[in-house]
Amino acid sequence: MNIIKEDNVQKCIDNEKKKIAYYISNLKYNSILNKEYCIKNLIKENICDWIIKNVEEYALENKWTNNRHKSYPTKDIPIKNIVKIYNYINNVIYQNIFDIASKKYNLDKYFMSCEDCFIVKYEHDGQNELKMHKDGSLISFNILLNNKDEFEGGGTIMQNEGKNIIYEIDKGDILIHCGQKYHGGKKIKKGIRYILVGFITYINMHL
Repeated sequence: MNIIKEDNVQKCIDNEKKKIAYYISNLKYNSILNKEYCIKNLIKENICDWIIKNVEEYALENKWTNNRHKSYPTKDIPIKNIVKIYNYINNVIYQNIFDIASKKYNLDKYFMSCEDCFIVKYEHDGQNELKMHKDGSLISFNILLNNKDEFEGGGTIMQNEGKNIIYEIDKGDILIHCGQKYHGGKKIKKGIRYILVGFITYINMHL
């Protein structure tokens, strides 16, 4: 039986922290964290519909929140509050999204944790955009939950070397990116846009 020495584990953690600090400090210089990835069909369309249905049913009795994130609040509901969808989404995060993040960004998925995951509702006559900002996470993701013909505009704006790139994914697709890059939600001009958003931290680093 192999005995794992605590100092060896700590050395591994320290090395990971140094690596991440280097990645972040070099975000503008082709760092591995400087890329965004769009993955098709992460969640099936009928499951997306099921998620929205349960969120809206929950909101009828409990209402949407709009003050959970102080600097850049969104109209949202955390998934932990919605019993019917929580286990499914949690499994997608831990079994699929962590795996994607670890492979794309050279990270150890066993050091990851999802600190916050929530459904955002953008409405043309309500909160219809989100200004450029950074998250408190190392990795962030969003998944579009409804069809693009149900709203006009929308998408995720990512800042790359002073230029803004707009990602418009399809229903069930995921956009994954470094949370330390400036990004925002493009304004919708018509309809409603639902997205599932998550913040992934790494070895409990505070960013």
